[in-house]
Amino acid sequence: MLARPVGSPVRWFDRAVRAPGPERAALVQAIKATGAAVLAWVVASRVFDFSQPFLAPWSAIFIVEATVYRSVRSAAQQISAVTVAVVLATAVAAVIPWDCSP
Repeated sequence: MLARPVGSPVRWFDRAVRAPGPERAALVQAIKATGAAVLAWVVASRVFDFSQPFLAPWSAIFIVEATVYRSVRSAAQQISAVTVAVVLATAVAAVIPWDCSP
């Protein structure tokens, strides 16, 4: 019978399920990211009917952190940054006229 390599996915998963440690933390993080991506896809495509819903799961995966607190903090930071950028862009567009016509 062939022995499995030390780093085999089956052994890794077995360690993640049976005992706390870095494997379990990685598994929990992967499950959270997967859940966030699926939820983001459903909301973007079914609820809001966005034309490009594939961007929502991609964004959700980057927002998910190891703890709920860090996830909420990261989301708040990103929302704040986007809000400030939109306000600044609106102010600049109001002050500096630009014409796209040829």
